[in-house]
Amino acid sequence: MDKHQKMLEAFVENIKANYSSDVGMAIVYGSYVTKTMHELSDVDVMFVGKTQRAYELQKQFIYEGIGYDFFCMPIDRVHKIIEEYSPLISIIAEGQLIYVDTDEKKGHFDALQKRFKTLYETEPVNKYFNQVETVLKDLKAMAFDHQFASIERKVHLQGQMIYSLMHYLQLLNRKHFKYGTKQVFDEVQAMELKPKTMLYYLELLLKETVNSNEIMTLVNTLNHYYDELKRTYQDPFDVESLKGFYEEGVSTWNKLIDAAKVDDISTAFLAATSLENELSHYRLYYPDLPFLFSNYQSDVSSLLESAKVAEIAFLHILKTEHIDILAFQSLEEVITYLKS
Repeated sequence: MDKHQKMLEAFVENIKANYSSDVGMAIVYGSYVTKTMHELSDVDVMFVGKTQRAYELQKQFIYEGIGYDFFCMPIDRVHKIIEEYSPLISIIAEGQLIYVDTDEKKGHFDALQKRFKTLYETEPVNKYFNQVETVLKDLKAMAFDHQFASIERKVHLQGQMIYSLMHYLQLLNRKHFKYGTKQVFDEVQAMELKPKTMLYYLELLLKETVNSNEIMTLVNTLNHYYDELKRTYQDPFDVESLKGFYEEGVSTWNKLIDAAKVDDISTAFLAATSLENELSHYRLYYPDLPFLFSNYQSDVSSLLESAKVAEIAFLHILKTEHIDILAFQSLEEVITYLKS
């Protein structure tokens, strides 16, 4: 029996003897399980606590120059990792149970692992699109910071971006990184959904000096690739969601018109921004819908002209989709409607 096996058995014995009411399961993961250990590899153990007392079982120590960490995770955190398919999902997807308090829980764990092995086949491409958008926001923030950071900070940001790129690819492909960071290039190469330049940018980020413009190009590439996937794999558009938008938006269009009469650029600009916020959602499904700022020339008249064009285009969409506009000609009709 090797030293790591002895450690694991001692830890499980402690759970059974002193913490059986506090720990739901314990999982060993990482290089010990994937058979990629080297002479300085540790053993990674995560256990799920059922009570606050479980945290007393956490162990951090050094043996023969190697640091070990046996840490506790609350069950709600585990559920969140599974639900959001976070980077830590490999703990559950590839980990090995060394302790579990019920057969039912073991069956559930086994079923989860089986599900994760075929997730890319059973779940749609858009399964984690919300999480992808969060990752892209983080990448954009890092790209912005990279422009003004010190050399040391730039390199650190590049490392953080690699982790974010891995998460981005994991979410799109519904495939976790089995070997963590050890075989990143091989695992990325095997992924189907990725920009053609993905490996180039991964290599670029490892360099000591990277032009911030290239970092921004990388993020734009990722964003564009995601937008293309979104157009291809988006959920069918619910035409009924068009109902009521124009009736509600008329007040904002009118605000822009009123601002134009007195040449109030700030009010007009913000009104146009509010409209664009809403129209951008529909543009995903109606890509020809005009942009309100496409011909902006820092004046109210250009905004007003674009708003009129967008309004006509949107009204055409409503007509094409057979969506009626609810408009009344008399107060009596309004009162009757409100009482209905």
